[in-house]
Amino acid sequence: MQSEVITQQPNRVPSRMTGGSLKRWSYILVPLAILFALILWRLRAKQQDAAQQDQSRAARKNAPVAVSAAPVQVRDVVQTFSAVGNVESPFNVKIAPKVTGRVELLQLREGDKVQVGQVLARIDPTEIEAQVRQQQSAVAEAQFRLAQAQLGQGPNNVNINTQISQQAAGLASAQADYNQTRGNYAAQVASAQAAVVDAQGRIKNADAGIASAQADYAQVRGNYTAQIAAAQAAVQDAQGRVKNAQAGLTSAQADYNQTKQNYAAQVAAAQAAVTDAQGRVRSAVAAISNANATIKSAQANLANARTQYNRTYSLYKQGFVAAQDVDNAKTQVSVEQGALDVAQGQLDVATASRESATAQQQAAQNQADIVTTKGKADIEAAQAKVGQAQAGVDSAVAQRKAAEQQANIAQTTGKSNINAARAKVVQAQAVRSSSVAQTNSAQHQASIVATKGRSDIEAARQKAVQASAALTYARSNTASKSAYEQSLSALRASVEAAQASLRGVQAQLADTILRSPINGYVTARYLDPGAVATAGQPIVAVQAVRQVWVTVPVPEDVSRKIHFGQTAVVTLDALPGQTFMSKIVEINPSADPQSRQFLVRAVLDNPRNLVKPGMFAHVSLEAERDKSALVVPREAVQQDDTGNYVMVITADDKVQRRAVTTGASDANGIAITQGVQPGEKVVTLSAMALRDGQAVRVGTGKGKGGRGQGGAGGGAQEGAGQGGDNSNSAGNSNSAGNGNADNAAGAPNRGGMNGSSMNSGAGGASGAKGSNNSNNGGLLSRQPATASAPAGAAAGGGQ
Repeated sequence: MQSEVITQQPNRVPSRMTGGSLKRWSYILVPLAILFALILWRLRAKQQDAAQQDQSRAARKNAPVAVSAAPVQVRDVVQTFSAVGNVESPFNVKIAPKVTGRVELLQLREGDKVQVGQVLARIDPTEIEAQVRQQQSAVAEAQFRLAQAQLGQGPNNVNINTQISQQAAGLASAQADYNQTRGNYAAQVASAQAAVVDAQGRIKNADAGIASAQADYAQVRGNYTAQIAAAQAAVQDAQGRVKNAQAGLTSAQADYNQTKQNYAAQVAAAQAAVTDAQGRVRSAVAAISNANATIKSAQANLANARTQYNRTYSLYKQGFVAAQDVDNAKTQVSVEQGALDVAQGQLDVATASRESATAQQQAAQNQADIVTTKGKADIEAAQAKVGQAQAGVDSAVAQRKAAEQQANIAQTTGKSNINAARAKVVQAQAVRSSSVAQTNSAQHQASIVATKGRSDIEAARQKAVQASAALTYARSNTASKSAYEQSLSALRASVEAAQASLRGVQAQLADTILRSPINGYVTARYLDPGAVATAGQPIVAVQAVRQVWVTVPVPEDVSRKIHFGQTAVVTLDALPGQTFMSKIVEINPSADPQSRQFLVRAVLDNPRNLVKPGMFAHVSLEAERDKSALVVPREAVQQDDTGNYVMVITADDKVQRRAVTTGASDANGIAITQGVQPGEKVVTLSAMALRDGQAVRVGTGKGKGGRGQGGAGGGAQEGAGQGGDNSNSAGNSNSAGNGNADNAAGAPNRGGMNGSSMNSGAGGASGAKGSNNSNNGGLLSRQPATASAPAGAAAGGGQ
């Protein structure tokens, strides 16, 4: 029983496994069969499409090619030069004071409008005003001294003349006395000799002697009174001179004290200026360090950008990246180069600032040394003036003492002369008494008379000698007149010197007010009120903007084509849509040794103040004009290994290839110097590459390719129309399709400045490429047309 069961179970299990396997195979084979049927249907459809495309291609092979044409024109070809320049002010004035001092008034700010003569700033005039008052007092003092000397000139001359007259009278009187004494001696001798005979005659002679003695006594008393009055006048004059000298000493001491105070203030100001200049030097050194660090960073960035550019350009050559990436990399190199130039400029500015700060420090130190030296010299001069005034006081005191001594001498001499004259009167009276008393002793009296007569003669002679000496002394005083005149001249020179010093200080006082020399605007403010400004240090900057200059660099080849008075068209980024006309007024005859470019400057009227100094300006100049040239569009000129050529449309609507020689060009065409004639038509656009003698049909259709299914599609009607004109961008003319339409390339695309034009087909196939003109990096490259149209994709030439 068990064996039967075992033998039956294997027979049931295989029957269940066979049924499941068939079911699985049915699930797999049915989809495979359906897929195989679809593949066969698709292959058959593609074969039909290929046959239809071959038929359509064969039908269009001999059909005229649709092209666009343009006539050869006769016109002027104008070459222009465009450059970016800077707007500058023709007058950029930095207002700096001529004196050193604290800025007291400065109310103007950047952007404020100023007029000619308007007060911009004012330096604190306190110290200079004190100097003005000091010099005014010096002028007044010098004028007082001169006036005082002029007042004393007349009395001095009168006093000298009076003394001469008095001494002359005294000399005449002494000579008369001498002569009279000698006469009296003879008379007395005769009288004594005759006394014995005639005593009465002797008495008469004695009476005459008494009268003469009394006259002499009266004359001596008169002379004594005049001499005493003159001596007292001299003493009073000497006392006045002492007072004047003491006043001069007081003024000189005050000047000396003021000079010391000014010296301390000037030295402190000069030291402050030196300290400020040292701080600027340190700031400039720090700026140079920062600029060097910036240059290193910019150099590293430039090297990195150049490496990136080289890598991108290599990838571009291999076809892995677009031309726009190359342009971006090159732009980045230019940006980094500009950053490096800016950093270098910052280094130059920092270096110039350091040199300027060093020069200012040296100037401040020199000014401090000058202030110290001048202050010490002024102190020594003031001290010398004090010493001179003290000497004047001492001299005046000595003159006063001399005048007092002269008065005492005159008084003593006068009293002696009075006593002598009185003695002569008494003597004469004694003679008379003696004559009367000694009538009987004539011989003895004669002897006495003789002796006395000789004594009187000697005394009279000595008196005459003394009077002559006094007259000589009085006449010698006339020499003091010339000395007095010289003293007056010196005092006048002192007055003029003091007035000149006053005018100099007044000029410095006027220099404390800074006025604008031009009409314009304040563009910079370097100091604030309260700051100390040194001589020559700018406080504000004023620029004239009524007319502005536009400065642009011009290459060597363009500079020889530019002339004075030439019109230049100026546009500004800050004023879009506005165009300004200017005239060239300056051309630098020397080129920059680094850039090899010449600076050209054009003047631009700016009545509304729209143009500001510092703006970037785009300047366009007419560099060259080729008159009556044969011009064709740029698209008409193509290039291959043999050179430049154009496709000329003949009278029977066929194209003829002609080699041409090109000339000047502008934005609208190229001049042809040889190869074409006026009025001929040249091909500018074509649906496909043209061959010499091929029939063409001129048209300007711009139809876009369509997608075709199962038949000849209309994707390339009339050679796909006209290609797009793309500027400053990568232009692609692509049209993908699944139909059987022919893939004809579009017309050539013109790449703009720093742009590229590319034609490619989608779906794994590219149409026949037209002539591509690519201006990459400013260089014009032209590619000849090629044809490539594999099956599988239909791309109509788009616009």
